[in-house]
Amino acid sequence: MDLALFPGGSKEVLGQARFAGNRIHARKQRIVLDDVHGAVSFTRGDWYGEGLTAVFDGTPVGLVLNGGLDDPNYDSEFRMTGTSPASVLVKYLQRYAPPVYHWLETNRSTDALTGELPWKAVLTIPVAEDDGVKLPQQLHLESSLRGLDIELPWPFGKRSGERKPLRIDIALLDGIADLTRIDFGDTLDAEIRAVPGPDGKANVARAEVVFGALAPRFERAPGFNLKGYIPRLPLGEWSAFLNRSERAATRPGYELPLGFDVQVSHLELLGQTLSDVRLQGTRDDDDWRIDISSPGSTGKAIVPRDVQAGRLVLELDRLRLARAPERDGKEPATHLDPRRFPALDLRIDAFAYGNIDFGSAHITTARHADGTRLESLRFAGDGFELTANGDWFLIDGAQTSRFDIAVGSQSLASLLTRFGYNVANIEGGRTEIAINAHWPGTPADFALARMNGNFELHVADGRILDIDPGGGRLFGLLSLQSLPRRLSLDFDDLFGKGFAFDNIDGLFIIESGNAYTNSLFMDGPAARIDVTGRTGLSEQDYDQRVVVTPALSSSIPVAGALFGPIGVGAGAVYFLGQKMFKSIPEQIDKFLSREYAVTGSWADPSVERI
Repeated sequence: MDLALFPGGSKEVLGQARFAGNRIHARKQRIVLDDVHGAVSFTRGDWYGEGLTAVFDGTPVGLVLNGGLDDPNYDSEFRMTGTSPASVLVKYLQRYAPPVYHWLETNRSTDALTGELPWKAVLTIPVAEDDGVKLPQQLHLESSLRGLDIELPWPFGKRSGERKPLRIDIALLDGIADLTRIDFGDTLDAEIRAVPGPDGKANVARAEVVFGALAPRFERAPGFNLKGYIPRLPLGEWSAFLNRSERAATRPGYELPLGFDVQVSHLELLGQTLSDVRLQGTRDDDDWRIDISSPGSTGKAIVPRDVQAGRLVLELDRLRLARAPERDGKEPATHLDPRRFPALDLRIDAFAYGNIDFGSAHITTARHADGTRLESLRFAGDGFELTANGDWFLIDGAQTSRFDIAVGSQSLASLLTRFGYNVANIEGGRTEIAINAHWPGTPADFALARMNGNFELHVADGRILDIDPGGGRLFGLLSLQSLPRRLSLDFDDLFGKGFAFDNIDGLFIIESGNAYTNSLFMDGPAARIDVTGRTGLSEQDYDQRVVVTPALSSSIPVAGALFGPIGVGAGAVYFLGQKMFKSIPEQIDKFLSREYAVTGSWADPSVERI
């Protein structure tokens, strides 16, 4: 210390204060430092200390301190660095960022943060005032988040080894986070304004989130507003996350009017990805109301906030979904939980699945304790209708699907064409199909190798225009290759103008990868053909008996042809239209019935007369 002993003389002060396990308690800043070690140097005009250590909320930290003395332009600054467990981070959020903590708490996700993270905090305490108005303190927080695991949907979720820089700047006024700015890299930027509530705690007055902007522009409109660009939105994950929300726990001041306008590059839902989707809408007390527009679809949705009590309503002008890849295994392809699905009411003017055009679609479902119940499904197109009902359940950890399906078409050929098959050799044929089936897994896991149930077919008044070997075999169910030349039947002349049939009727029992029938027949003016036996759907083989009974005729040739069942639903469509017979004598009577054994693989069957 150097003090002049005469008036107006200079004064120089230089000193140092040492801490050896002391406690520093800043009440206004709600900061308590224990076990402080180190030294702070001071002069007449300022003070400074670096290399200090302390314990903050149980976490060892490093300290750098500096400030001014009687200098209105020299703010005080406290720098702190440390590494804290996730539990301490949650406590800091509750203390310094209550809106973020409340969001996690409301959605039962305070335990979604695990591990630990390095961090740096800088608290700046201004000395000066702005025209007599007290300036807020500034709290700056930043972290790479490396070491922290976040179990939240994308884009917030991360693994512990991943770096995802986060920066938060908070203006503290009278102990309240007056204005909070969040910078989460290129993921999002947010601005939150809060005011003191009746209980003295911070209540959010407005909040704005901007996604995917390097230089965000905040409009500072009232309420809670979201906008910007999102490269990926896993809607199913977010739906499951928000379903955990405890709405009753929402404190006044947090439930702001919400509006959003976001562009999503890839929107993911139920294994499907929709591209370039714009979502605009609002949230009210009961629902999210959303306008949807994209190159492939336009419409609106009403999503209930309480999925256990509400119903998701979706109305679209058109929708095309990608077909799920076919699988040979017997394990389900997905792990969706049908118990988490809301009740649905879907109306689509033009619906397509893969290359299959189903026409208009109306689907309604209801929630069930064990999963989802399909109350009704109806597809309708030109001369085509498909209806269904059933269940998709999860019981004792195992998923099962059960559906009753009915299909009607004015033309067998148009029905098969709708499902992507080349049927140039068929005309006419009013068709009715009934399917009752169940299988393990989700509805999308349908496969003949896992399906059990029955399949009933009725076709009336049609004509097979030709019998082209190989031209009619679809997936091999009851497909017969040409019968050997040595058979005594010859229908070459008859098939020159096609073969008319009055009825094709059959019932199949499908069990453990096999289809069994003892009642399949085709009846026409020229002959009746009956089929019994087994078709291996898993092994793709045959074990069948075919009986051909020519109709009585004085002089005309008789043709025998067999047309098998058609299965509609998740790709099950089959029919038989192969050349079977090479010649027949000119004289025919009821004694000319012939029986054949069909065995071997679908690709190379063996047909032997019995």
